[in-house]
Amino acid sequence: MGGTADEPRPYYEVAHELAGKVGSSECDRGILVCGARVGMAIIANKHPQVFAAVCEDPSAAAKARSINNANIVTLGGMNTAPYKAKEIVDAFLTTEFKSGWDAEIQAFLDQSMVDIRRIEAQEFKP
Repeated sequence: MGGTADEPRPYYEVAHELAGKVGSSECDRGILVCGARVGMAIIANKHPQVFAAVCEDPSAAAKARSINNANIVTLGGMNTAPYKAKEIVDAFLTTEFKSGWDAEIQAFLDQSMVDIRRIEAQEFKP
């Protein structure tokens, strides 16, 4: 289930709703929490312009942002301690795309976003 304790909803509905907002640029980034963290990432990544990353530690969250331009992080409520979730979210929210990389790698990362958009347009036509 997803949603809140007061309003439980299926995890896939919550992931779909948030991913739609992030993919349409209504929101810059999103945080999803479900039992194992994987289901929401699968659903979110079906949306164009959404890069949802399953993160188990702050290092993974920082790399997902700086290398992959992840705009959604998914956390597992059944297996992520609250203190660790805070560390992961902090890393996700404070790391920018391309941060910490030299100019050559930054240029590659910029081109990767162009190439990914091209692949999306070719392969996932509405």
